[in-house]
Amino acid sequence: MMKKKITIISIIAVFLLSVGGYITYQKMKPSNVSTKPKEISVEAKIDGYSTEEELTNASDLIVIGKLDKQGDSEVKRSEEGDILNVYRMSDFKVSQVIKDATTQNIVEDSIIPIYENEGYDKKTNTTYHVAGYEKMEINETYMLFLSYEVENKYYIPLGVNFGKMNIDSEKETELFGESGETEKEINDVQADALDEYKEEINEENN
Repeated sequence: MMKKKITIISIIAVFLLSVGGYITYQKMKPSNVSTKPKEISVEAKIDGYSTEEELTNASDLIVIGKLDKQGDSEVKRSEEGDILNVYRMSDFKVSQVIKDATTQNIVEDSIIPIYENEGYDKKTNTTYHVAGYEKMEINETYMLFLSYEVENKYYIPLGVNFGKMNIDSEKETELFGESGETEKEINDVQADALDEYKEEINEENN
């Protein structure tokens, strides 16, 4: 009888150890649940441009160059915790200055801060694209039509999307979560701008 009790106790102990080990393994092994952030396009009132000439005339600065550093996302919240603003401040290295109506003496190799209307909110695991804006990518060459914020000393692409053109790619500008007439208007104006400044672009590519 004693031997039978010992055998039963041993079986129970082995079972408990097995269950405990399995639970520990389940906690330690990587989760299959995706942690990929949600992405949302946020509506915003923006300035529109009908022609390249309008875009050029409205610009404080027109430059060609590449990102020197992609900025970290910044999130501003109200006291109640509601999101007020999401953006990133990226550093852009200038290789050509086409127009400079500022007093900042921007020249080749200048590093200028660019306010980008896109950012990631870690708290909600969400990337916000204001007016469908997609951030600039490292190692890509851009022509930027910019307004200068004197008080805060940074630059913003005109019309959020109108003033940012990737000249490395023949691909047209695509707005995240949006398409249709707005996207077409942007690409029509940008096509004219790329044609107007084709000599500067060719110089950049050579």
